[in-house]
Amino acid sequence: QLMRFPSPEALSLARAAEVFERTLQLVRQEVEHGMKLNLEDSEFSYSELISPSHLRLIANLSGCSAHQSTVNCSDRICFHQRYRTSDGTCNNFQHPMWGAALTPFRRLLKPIYENGFNTPVGWNRSHLYFGFPKPSSRRISTEVLSTSTTTPDTRYSHMVMQWGQFLDHDLDLAVMSSSEVTFNTGLRCNETCDNEPPCFPIEIPPGDPRIHHRCMEFRRSSAVCGTGSTSLFFNEVTPREQINTLTSFLDASNVYGNNDLYA
Repeated sequence: QLMRFPSPEALSLARAAEVFERTLQLVRQEVEHGMKLNLEDSEFSYSELISPSHLRLIANLSGCSAHQSTVNCSDRICFHQRYRTSDGTCNNFQHPMWGAALTPFRRLLKPIYENGFNTPVGWNRSHLYFGFPKPSSRRISTEVLSTSTTTPDTRYSHMVMQWGQFLDHDLDLAVMSSSEVTFNTGLRCNETCDNEPPCFPIEIPPGDPRIHHRCMEFRRSSAVCGTGSTSLFFNEVTPREQINTLTSFLDASNVYGNNDLYA
């Protein structure tokens, strides 16, 4: 159970990305209020508004620059040749950061963001897909995925699901936003039904069998420094990526820990 909560290092990484992202959002808002500049242009760059030195300063003050992970496997080469590490680094000498804790998830398919790089599908509730708005995930849960009957299985027991869950807890854990309040208004995520970063509440449809208020609290996962909005600091726009706090190896890190302190 301990390993299902982010480590202090993971929270520090998440907080750095959020501070950097929020700072750039504030810059953009001020520009929208005071300058005539096309911020919808896909070629938009913060370097047009902030000098490179100030961008570097923001990155350093937020902590984003400090979290650009590198590792030198030769420092403990004798150890690495015989043993795997608790945090997954240097398990592959050609790619020493592959599968390491506190690194971005690897994708099999390209991400689908509503604005192309960092807002989730359904963020803009007026946005239509094939002429229709996206339904509430709660409605999908209660009307499509739920069942009123349970069918016994003669081959598989509940242990199949439990073992799959155990393996999942060994492979991945995304870091939730370190903030529980909206960046703009300061309202807690359980006090608002508006999509305001980092809050992404789930709307409750009328007639829900169990929940009788308007929405359910939900927070977005934190971004990796240098992706999404903060990728503009690195002179390119890359999709928002998420942090895996665990190693992606089947190494029982959910039992023994994924860093030297817990291990």
